[in-house]
Parts: sequence; structure tokens; C-alpha cells
Amino acid sequence: TGTNPKYSYFQRKLISKPQDSVSRGTIAVDPELSLDEIGVPLDMAWVMYAPYIQRRLVQHGMSAASAITNIRDRTDYARKALDKEVLERPVIYSRAPSWHKFNVLSGRPKLIEGNTIAINPLVTTGLNADFDGDAMNLHVPSQQEAVKEAWDKLMPSKMLFSIRSPDAVVPVPKQELILGLYAANKRQGKN
Repeated sequence: TGTNPKYSYFQRKLISKPQDSVSRGTIAVDPELSLDEIGVPLDMAWVMYAPYIQRRLVQHGMSAASAITNIRDRTDYARKALDKEVLERPVIYSRAPSWHKFNVLSGRPKLIEGNTIAINPLVTTGLNADFDGDAMNLHVPSQQEAVKEAWDKLMPSKMLFSIRSPDAVVPVPKQELILGLYAANKRQGKN
């Protein structure tokens, strides 16, 4: 009763991996982000960081029920906790399928309005991403070791060189970015 007959007990209980702190969304370009930043929609951040916000509020003397209420109502206390968590916990992002190390990156979240995830145009090469409706997965690492690894090893600035050719750099300005630089240099009134 209450179980899905489509899946066996083994599939439901032992193989399934529920994932918390995960989101998925369409990507858009934001050249104003630094190489190590990723634009995370505010609504998405509230959901992904909710367990960490709750823990932080409880550690500061709030009851668990009150913390949940503050998160749901998005109070100033909860927003301050969210801002602190965002500073301490990066977001790990990837585009499926992940075939090599440049398909899984981490970024310092910048909370933005809207529904799309914003990325720097220089990380598109490793992700094999374009902006015609591609979706990306976001994960918030839970354990301290994972958080440390995300900061130390998965930031785009830490993974600059190609696996195939150690002399080649992965985040290379291409196409629209170069055209934009050209157009910016040709504008009227430039000294």
C-alpha cells in the first residue's frame, strides 16, 4: 500500500539516492560574472540552502520550528543566514553527461533575480554549453571535505589547463565575446 508497483523494494530502498540541496535550471550568459562566480536565482537558493539556513538559525538559539517558519516567510534573519551560507558554501554545477573534469565545476554563488542560472561565457567550453535552452544541475556540498574540495579543486580558476594539451588554456574567449571586445574598442569617443 502506498508503494509504486512499477519499482521493486530493492529499487525503491537500496538503489534510489534521494538528493537534497539540488536544483536544475536553464542557463544564460552573464559576462559581468567573474570566472569563479555563478548566478543562482534567489528562489532556487532558498530551496537549495534551506537545511543549512535552518541549522545556522538553530545554532543561534532559534527553535527548529521557528527556523522553518523564518525560512518559509523569508525573514531578515533567514536572509542573513542565507547570505552567510552562500559565502561559505560554493555551488557545484554540471551539465549532463559529465565526461571529463571540466564538466563539473564549482562557483561562488551570486544571488540574482529571475529563473535562469547565469554563467560566465568563458566556462562554456568545458561544459559544452550554449544558450539555446541548455539546462544545468546545481548541487550544494554538505560535508566539510566536499566544501573544501569545491573551493580548492573545482573552481574554474583552478582548472585552467587542458587535459589533452597542457599548454592550452580551457577558458578561451571565443565568438561573441571576441566580437563584443572588438565592438567595445571601435565605439565613438574612445580615447
